[in-house]
Amino acid sequence: MDDNRPRRSAIVSGGSSGIGLAIAARLRERGDRVAVADIMPPPAELGCDFTPTDVRRQTDVDAFFSACQPLLPTLSTLVCCAGRGVHERLDQGDPRGWSEIFELNVMGALRLIRAFVPQLVERRGDVVIIGSVAAQRQHPWSGVYNASKAALESLAETLRLEMQPEVRVAVISPGVVDTGFFAAMLGAGSDVDSIGYGALEAGDVADAALYALDRPPHAAMNHLTLRPRAQPL
Repeated sequence: MDDNRPRRSAIVSGGSSGIGLAIAARLRERGDRVAVADIMPPPAELGCDFTPTDVRRQTDVDAFFSACQPLLPTLSTLVCCAGRGVHERLDQGDPRGWSEIFELNVMGALRLIRAFVPQLVERRGDVVIIGSVAAQRQHPWSGVYNASKAALESLAETLRLEMQPEVRVAVISPGVVDTGFFAAMLGAGSDVDSIGYGALEAGDVADAALYALDRPPHAAMNHLTLRPRAQPL
């Protein structure tokens, strides 16, 4: 093992774009080695380790875990950010698509938790889960997405109780963020302009994640909600 390896390393799912990319960039800026699990590579200039990974597939997660073996001795952070939105009425949408949403948003995070959380115990590491205000605020056409984020929030709290005090768990719940999220949404979605509340930048959410990670070792920031100032929900 290289004696010059970074003191900390991190895993970021969905780290090639949007919020995940912003978090990966912040972690690199503070000197962490970062491995990205995504279906597309992050920008080469970021200097992240990358293994093509679809977290909906256990075989991909297994291969990613194997590729991350050099990082495990210094692993201190797991960020679960991979996710997709859905904008369909419950009486009209395609259940096959809904199943894919849960496989990505919920089961993808669970697969990574199962693989990497045991590695965090000795280093008293952190798990950061990117949730959404939608977990607590239901609205029409987003029931499946809301349910996936509510499930993720419940699992995060369970993980916190199961792993404390060795592993801290933080949920970052943003409101509207100006990323490619809306363009990639399953079903006919909206966009930042049509929503009309303004929007956060991906870097705003990344800053919130790093705030949780940088709390003193004796303190845990377990849930942080971040919205545009004009967003009521």
